[in-house]
Amino acid sequence: MADNSFMGGLDAAQKPTPPLPAEQQSVLDSVNRLNGRIRSFERSLSDLRDMIRFHEERSTKTTKDFSARQKALEEKQHLFSDRLDQLQQTLSLVVRELQLTAKKEDVVVLQRVIELIKPTRFITQDRAEQLINSVLEEKGLLVKEKEDTETKEYSFR
Repeated sequence: MADNSFMGGLDAAQKPTPPLPAEQQSVLDSVNRLNGRIRSFERSLSDLRDMIRFHEERSTKTTKDFSARQKALEEKQHLFSDRLDQLQQTLSLVVRELQLTAKKEDVVVLQRVIELIKPTRFITQDRAEQLINSVLEEKGLLVKEKEDTETKEYSFR
C-alpha cells in the first residue's frame, strides 16, 4: 500500500493529480524555486567547507614547513656564530703573535750587522782546538797522551 503523505515521485500505481488552481500552482512554483536555491546554497556551502578544510590543511603544512626551516636556520646561525667566535679568537692570537715578531726595519738592521760581521768566517771552539792541536803536533810541540771520548788530554813538551 502506498503512503499518500509522501510527496516524492509518482508511484506507478497512482494516477496523475489534476492541475492545481493558479494560486496554489504559483505557491508550489515558488516553493520549488526556493527548494532549488536552497540546494544550490547547500552545494555552495559544502564546496566552501571543502575549500576551508583544504586551506586549513595547507596552512598547517606550510606552518610546519616554515617551523622546520626556521629551526634549521637558527641551527645554522648558531653554528655560524660559533665558527665566527673561533675565527675571532684565532685572529686575535695571530695579531698578538705578529706584535711579537720583528718589523721589517729590525730585519734590515740585523741583515746589515750580519753583513758587517760575516759570521761564516768564524769557526767553532772545537774546530779551533782541533786546528791548533794539529798544527802543534806537526811542529812536534804537542804529544798525544790519552784520548778519551769525553775529554782529550794533551801534554806539552
